[in-house]
Amino acid sequence: MADVCERYQIVDKIQLNTDVKELRWIEDDEEWEVTLSHLVPGTGDLAQHERDRIAAQEGHHKIYVKTETVRAKVVVSGVGGLVEPKTWPKDIPGIEDFEGNIMHTARWNDQIDLEDKNVIMVGSGCSAAQVVPELARSEANVRSITQLMRTPPWVQPDIIPPKYLPLYEKWSPTLMTHVPGLASFIRRVAFFMLEKSFYEMFTDTVWGRRARPQLEKKFLDHMRQLAPEEYHEILTPNYSLGCKRRIIDGTWYRSLNAPNVELTTQPLTRVNAKSVTLGPGRHYPPHKSDDAVEAREIPADVIIMANGFETNQWLHPLKVIGRESRDLEEVWAERGGAQAYQGIAMDSFPNFFILFGPNTATGHTSVIFATENAVNYSLKFIKPILNGQVSSYEVKEDAERVWTQQVQDALQQSVFRRGACSSWYITADGWNSTTYPCVPCLLVPDCY
Repeated sequence: MADVCERYQIVDKIQLNTDVKELRWIEDDEEWEVTLSHLVPGTGDLAQHERDRIAAQEGHHKIYVKTETVRAKVVVSGVGGLVEPKTWPKDIPGIEDFEGNIMHTARWNDQIDLEDKNVIMVGSGCSAAQVVPELARSEANVRSITQLMRTPPWVQPDIIPPKYLPLYEKWSPTLMTHVPGLASFIRRVAFFMLEKSFYEMFTDTVWGRRARPQLEKKFLDHMRQLAPEEYHEILTPNYSLGCKRRIIDGTWYRSLNAPNVELTTQPLTRVNAKSVTLGPGRHYPPHKSDDAVEAREIPADVIIMANGFETNQWLHPLKVIGRESRDLEEVWAERGGAQAYQGIAMDSFPNFFILFGPNTATGHTSVIFATENAVNYSLKFIKPILNGQVSSYEVKEDAERVWTQQVQDALQQSVFRRGACSSWYITADGWNSTTYPCVPCLLVPDCY
């Protein structure tokens, strides 16, 4: 990163320890008024709710140094969707009595010593699947790891088998550097396989309905081969592959064999001073959720929350006020949910572009690829503004509404809606502002 900044001479253009509080479009000047809050160094790593709590309890000066207002012709949001970590569940009492440490995987605290500690891992998504194997290593010297899971994820086998991965890491840089066309060839093969997997995993087509059961069997065989037999039942999903975010297995299944690791679907019902209470009952499997599983108390020194993000709070906590004093969050609420033309721009909000905005996650390929597309698309409009050829660009309302309706209609025909699961992709009222339902339109005749 430092090398890139030096190469393009942008080091002096980067401002750290700064929180963007509000954007307001000034009609007469055709500019954005940007309100900045300068933060006390180090507090920028905190979640917004943590900063708010400290400011309320210890004083505004503990978080904020000063407020500043600047002007900009163009504003680009690089906030993304996974910004604000979820807070502690309000329905689980006793957290104020806990004498140990609590942290979220998105706000990892290296100062917390995990050696010889009893660790509670709340969650079983991608973050937990990365952290648990590291804690389970003998070198970590963690006394116990209890992972709490509501429902099992689908876990995809390694793309490159572990025994070949060291060879790939060792030789691929050299080979791709010195063998003409190899990197391009591998990239094209990877893209072909990813696009093929989109149809197999996510579409409600004849191809998808035939391929998905075969893939699910492959995934379950992988699980039964690596995970302890006692966990096979609770690790068998009861929903379609693809409708929740899947895990690319590195070592999670293998780590469940460690003697200090326990995976359970018993609910966390209370936090005590030096322990947590699990149960009674269990979340999964559904047909056994009412079994007489008694409550139990287990020791806890550290609680790690891998419970995700406030995924449907796009741009949070940034406030964006466009033409006629229209609040972007209010516009989205009026129209059903977060949305943007091509996932990038909204009517009534000129010269404002969103990277990795609503409905730009495909579920099958890289976030980086989607972001690069948004950057390239945005630059086509930003360059004429900066060159003085035009003063502003603004997408038409009709175009934005048509685009959004097409996306939402297509999503209804995908596994995201027909996979018999609930996921963080979809709000409580059924709006999906996260995923994009199609591969490139050139390849999909029936997808706008």
